[in-house]
Amino acid sequence: MLGGSMVGNVRDNSAIYYNPGGMAFTEKASISADGDAIYLDFFNHENGAGEDVDMESLILEAIPSALIGSFKSEKRPWLTMNYALMNKNASKSSFNAQYSGVADVMSDHPGDENYLGTYSFSNETREDWVILGRGYKVSERLGLGISTVIAFLSQKQSEKYNISTFVPTADGTVNELGYNINETDLNYSNIGLLFKVGWSYEFDKLRIGGNITTPRLSILAVSKAYINRNNQVSVSPYTDQPTKKSFTQDKIPVQYKSPWIFDLGISYPISKKGVAFITVAYFSKIKKYDQLKGNVELSGPEEILDPSEENYSAVFQAYKPIFNIAIGYEHRLNDHYSVLTGFRTDFNYSDLEELDEDLGYISTFSNYTLYHLTGGIGYTNKTISLNVGIISAFGKSSGNEQLVNLIDPKDENLLLGNIGNTVNSSFLRLGVVLGLTFFFTKS
Repeated sequence: MLGGSMVGNVRDNSAIYYNPGGMAFTEKASISADGDAIYLDFFNHENGAGEDVDMESLILEAIPSALIGSFKSEKRPWLTMNYALMNKNASKSSFNAQYSGVADVMSDHPGDENYLGTYSFSNETREDWVILGRGYKVSERLGLGISTVIAFLSQKQSEKYNISTFVPTADGTVNELGYNINETDLNYSNIGLLFKVGWSYEFDKLRIGGNITTPRLSILAVSKAYINRNNQVSVSPYTDQPTKKSFTQDKIPVQYKSPWIFDLGISYPISKKGVAFITVAYFSKIKKYDQLKGNVELSGPEEILDPSEENYSAVFQAYKPIFNIAIGYEHRLNDHYSVLTGFRTDFNYSDLEELDEDLGYISTFSNYTLYHLTGGIGYTNKTISLNVGIISAFGKSSGNEQLVNLIDPKDENLLLGNIGNTVNSSFLRLGVVLGLTFFFTKS
């Protein structure tokens, strides 16, 4: 509940994640469980599917966060061993939009036509880590540590739109004049290996620490993707005949790249009962890359887009370098109870300027900076430590590119309206977090 600000002074089981160097100062063997008992996510994309065509998503879910343990050897008191199973990230969203109207859309058909456009998007991402850590107490003031992480990442994403123009006939049916159907389904799981190396040093009052997280090494033999892309268009006179481009392929080797991360944190007692924490983190740049590593075979009788098909089967990612900051404060009420608060930034990491679809698919959809606020109460005695609190995250961004434009369809745009930069996006998360640690003591 300190918002990730305790890199410079973490002395409990969470050191295996925040700073492995802090594991060296663990005094007792223990096991702890943390969980977001329940959280509520609200997404809103104003003008996301066209002017005044908004898209919203409301998700309610419960996810366990972490199970972490540590043990110490009596023969080697300077060595601490830690293990963890934790959820690093979990996110769901789902949007739908529909728009219909009457206008002169088809230039080769006299008069007005009816048109109907639908759009749907869904995304589910989850990342879990299995961690083994070691902490070495080099001296009474200096601790070193390393965590070995096996990361399991999965993503399911679907994006579809269907736009058609038609006119009623005398017999009560309709005559379809044109259509544009576009569907993409992406489903992958990736297993990767990375390391966190940390150090922690104690002065009389000031405590300082830092760690380095290596980039993720994808294990391609067990990291596979399924992708389906289908585009069917018939818009006279811009297509001489109905055209189609599609492919479906399973078990494609898939990679996921993560950055170098450098964390530096300090803590200092600013009063007899209060300790302040601050951490700064740097995330390195990741150049544009294709997540799919295998050879993808395209199927379809004709091209409907120019230039070549080369990137139609690509799934692009790119990330820019950023800094984030976390600030926390712990105030001890007495020997057992304390109040904890935290704040951290989560600046938008996606390099949208470098990401150019080029007929490929972009699996990144977040375009806003998030700010996290946490707060709660902790209770500690000789055998247990209990934390209960509230977590929140919020963010806004404006002037973003529309996901699709269902209004004002144009036949020269294959029944799509002109894409504008008029989207105002917002996100809000509220949740309850629970944490319990049990300390093993000798009878």
